[in-house]
Amino acid sequence: MIRRMLPALAALLLTASPAFADPQLLVSYRSGVPHVQIEGDYAHSTYTILRATRAEGPFAPITRHDVLCLGTCFAEDHTALPDIEYWYRFDLALASGALVSYGPYRVTYSGAVLRPARAQVFPNPGSGPVTVELTLAGEAAQGGIAVQASLFDAQGRRVRDLYRGSLPRGLTSLPWDGRDDAGAWLGPGLYFLRFTTPIGSSVTRVLRTR
Repeated sequence: MIRRMLPALAALLLTASPAFADPQLLVSYRSGVPHVQIEGDYAHSTYTILRATRAEGPFAPITRHDVLCLGTCFAEDHTALPDIEYWYRFDLALASGALVSYGPYRVTYSGAVLRPARAQVFPNPGSGPVTVELTLAGEAAQGGIAVQASLFDAQGRRVRDLYRGSLPRGLTSLPWDGRDDAGAWLGPGLYFLRFTTPIGSSVTRVLRTR
């Protein structure tokens, strides 16, 4: 009788064995932008990160599909808003060919660290033409909003209007030739990029070099 029970006991133990836990979600903030990633090294895998406002979905990607992972799987969520509950899911195609899905992970961002309107300049410091990145949090379906991005010198004088008009939610990259409104090259020194929007404002230090 004991022998007859052993296969049934083995099957019960196999069924009751705990599943492997999902890797931990790590969240950090880089210039007010939330950075989400999962623990572990997934080099040579591809992945997609999706987000929803409910645990059951529907989920929409915040990365392009099948991003090649060089180690960690991560994304910067430029459209996230404060005080909203988000759920993230990581879909991976491992180097072995296996397909795995981790999550969903629940995250709510604080307005104290999340900046809904952000501006950056690359390279900074710089001497020639640069790229200005303007970010507006929120979903694309919310439509564009009126914004103004202007550059001021250290004395508070406006030297260049970089953009004035409507911008969509998300990240917009704009070229700037390094000149003022009169077409003259801006000399070396410290300037300030002021980005003003209905959902928030930011001021970014811009250092021009020789």
